[in-house]
Amino acid sequence: MKRVWKLWSRQKVDTLDEESSIPLVSEGGSIHGELIRAMACVAPGTPIARIRQPSQIYFQVLNSVLDELPERLLDVVRTPSLTDVSPSGTRQRLYTILTAITDILAAESSHVFMKQLCTLLGDRNLIRRQEDNQASFESSSGTVPTSNSWDVETAQLLFILVGALTLLYIPVPNPEPGRAQMRTNSSTFNSRRRHVATWQSGSQDVSSFGDDIALEDLLCRYAHALKGPIPMPRTQQQSTQQQQQQQRSSPESNTLRSENVSFYTLANLLNVQILWTTSVCEHLEFNHRTKQLKMFRLPSYCVMLCLLEPEKTYLDSLFGRLLEEEDTPRVSSLDFFREVLSTYRLIFGQHADARKLITKICARGRFLGFKSPFYSPHPSALVKKNPDPLLEELCFTDSRNVALFSDLDMLDLKNIYTLDADFPYFAERLSILNTFVHNQLPNGWKVLWRDRRDVAKFWTIWAVLLFGAPSLILAMIQAFLAGWALRPSEEASTPATPTEV
Repeated sequence: MKRVWKLWSRQKVDTLDEESSIPLVSEGGSIHGELIRAMACVAPGTPIARIRQPSQIYFQVLNSVLDELPERLLDVVRTPSLTDVSPSGTRQRLYTILTAITDILAAESSHVFMKQLCTLLGDRNLIRRQEDNQASFESSSGTVPTSNSWDVETAQLLFILVGALTLLYIPVPNPEPGRAQMRTNSSTFNSRRRHVATWQSGSQDVSSFGDDIALEDLLCRYAHALKGPIPMPRTQQQSTQQQQQQQRSSPESNTLRSENVSFYTLANLLNVQILWTTSVCEHLEFNHRTKQLKMFRLPSYCVMLCLLEPEKTYLDSLFGRLLEEEDTPRVSSLDFFREVLSTYRLIFGQHADARKLITKICARGRFLGFKSPFYSPHPSALVKKNPDPLLEELCFTDSRNVALFSDLDMLDLKNIYTLDADFPYFAERLSILNTFVHNQLPNGWKVLWRDRRDVAKFWTIWAVLLFGAPSLILAMIQAFLAGWALRPSEEASTPATPTEV
């Protein structure tokens, strides 16, 4: 693992500037450290030096969302002293609210309701209480507030903070008044394939929440009504009888060749582009029409939750309420985040041609380290804003040389994977991508040369062309020369006709 941190230390990473990070210190220590320990569900005094670098990337992305919050939402934050009114004080209060939300999500085994969350944070003197909002509304308007009029800005702020904290969705930092919004591009999916998009709706009216709404029910409103935002594990989604019937009808439906979904095959053969997203729920979401494959661009977030080797994370309860059904084993969010990390190896790190291609794409338009004004970045290139050095490590380096996978006890490399066993969470999405690849056929010699999905078939075709074509040409030349050589001998053997006297 030391090698990974040394490689990260040589990367050009924007450090947290002093203005954006101070004071961020509480009585118990660093606010960042408290938040990390709460997210990983470890003891308060657990050392976190191992994840200092990946957590730094996470806090950069988190700060970028907090910096865009408007004043009308920041007014909800409780500022008991003059020191808290400063920008650094407001940032510290927001981190305190995030830590409190993390504790509530980790501790609550039952449903977490939005109004309950507002009440708990108000009791901790972190946001304005319901009574304060009602009194302010009544004094300004002269009317009695309804059950929903007091918590519009509060619900908007909490919706943004939950999204920025969990990275399950991408919240809009400055939403329209009265609406809770997230960034989504579900409109680019045609009507017949809308089920492919994780997030179906990008906006909800706060007044439609009613008296109260559970957090998982709120997320399902934005996502597919039947599936929810978290991919359902294949082992729980299908019964044993259904799996057996599927295997009888198509024995290869549960298997996956690693060459089929490598970045080299997807980009060179099928013209698939990678769309990097900060929503972990959209990971491996594929659009057939636009040929775009979404991938989570912050693997450091997964490492931050898994590397301390906790028994669970703060999202275990939420995952359980979204995924677990009766008579099913307990769902672990750690398995989900480990599986996210293993997919980078499947698509990039396991194949030398895929690593070479993504490195070439990311270096496009740069000469001697400087950006050229004559070239635009490739759509599949890694994001330059708040880049994750671990993502570069997983995409550019041979996975056999990355100690992270062995430290996290990841599965071994295979040429053929079993989706149910090796990728239970993303089995359905990988199966959709694998089916799309299988249905594509080369339409030219150039594409045929790039088709490496079946290595044995690839070398068989080109071996026949390499050795068979010259042999055929030589045989044709030999037959022509033999025929040409027989022509004079036939003329010599023909008897001469007698001439007339």
